[in-house]
Amino acid sequence: MKLKLVSILLAFCTTAGSMTMPAFAERTQAAQIESESNMTAQENGSVKEQEWEGYTYKELTDNTLEITGYKGTDTALTIPDKIEDKPVTGIGRGAFAGLEKVESITIPEGITNIGSSAFQRCGSLKNIVIPEGVTVIDEYIFAYSAKLESVTLPESVTTIKEGAFGECRSLKSIAIPKNVDSIPDYAFTYCESLAQVRFPEGLTYIGENAFSGCKSLQNVEFPNSLKDIDYFAFQNCTTLSNVTFPENLENIGRDAFLGCESLQNVEFHEGLIRIGEGAFRSCSKLESLTLPLSLTEIWKGAFTDCNSLKTVNYAGSKTDRSNMRIVGEGNAPLLQSKITYGSTGKSEDFAPKKGSQLKDNGVTYQVKTDVSELAFVKTIDKASKIKISDSVKIDGICYTVASITKMHF
Repeated sequence: MKLKLVSILLAFCTTAGSMTMPAFAERTQAAQIESESNMTAQENGSVKEQEWEGYTYKELTDNTLEITGYKGTDTALTIPDKIEDKPVTGIGRGAFAGLEKVESITIPEGITNIGSSAFQRCGSLKNIVIPEGVTVIDEYIFAYSAKLESVTLPESVTTIKEGAFGECRSLKSIAIPKNVDSIPDYAFTYCESLAQVRFPEGLTYIGENAFSGCKSLQNVEFPNSLKDIDYFAFQNCTTLSNVTFPENLENIGRDAFLGCESLQNVEFHEGLIRIGEGAFRSCSKLESLTLPLSLTEIWKGAFTDCNSLKTVNYAGSKTDRSNMRIVGEGNAPLLQSKITYGSTGKSEDFAPKKGSQLKDNGVTYQVKTDVSELAFVKTIDKASKIKISDSVKIDGICYTVASITKMHF
């Protein structure tokens, strides 16, 4: 029933990039149901759960122990490192989830495994240190812990999983350990107080919605190793004003920086291949853009509602730009800007203005008010039936043929 309710909520949230929160809620709900199912299966199995000073635990096959829960009333918890002379090495899935009154949890050295959702919805938890030896920060491990301000991750961590810190709305900073090579989907979504992120050299991928809604994030410096920024990764980071893009970056995904309304200047380096659909949509203060010669694709709506965009600096020549594939639809601000070619220093309009006539394969078109659209004017074709294409690529720009004015045969 809960999943059905979340699905209904998701259906109503269809505005720009607003799928993030309901989608995240749906995923965490599914994970919780799976966790409860697994716990029920364990209870019905041969592994017997025991209790010690309020902690529940079970013995693992290697004769070590895993903490599975807490039934006491203390608000400051110190997880034992041993119980009856047997070492505690793990914290089970969902072990402390939903303990709203617990303010602090001390995890001892020797813990090497912490299960998914282990500290999810710990509403009063403020600080936590993960001990050296833990290699995986599992999915949704701290999700919805609304007062969590700081988390210290050890250098032994190599993997962070989906939604690990999602909606930790008080988290202020995070240092990603040096051996982590990817940030997964929803990892820090709606961490509204997150102001500082330290990315390690070696990071290659930032996932879908990884930092969406992090409205306190003002400056981001990516490592040179980064190659791919996925869908919605930084959408609605409304105070993000300074982004240092690395030299090896190849792809900006769909709506990656949607609604980053404080972003003013974007400079890409050689190596970038693709700017995805809606990538910088509604970046209303974006004024200038630097594009490398390596860029081959700008997808539709990449610069929709970037109405302050006036200047584009392009590393190549006009011929080089004509070899790109630029989808005009939704990119009127880009097409109406001034472009300066690095090869010559010459500046001109990025694309022809309203009323200009363009020719392609014997067909004449006229640029409409929306400069990404053309009107068919005439053709030199003398055939009795003329097929008019719904789109045409001229000088690298893919225009929509939206209407017909008059035809001369």
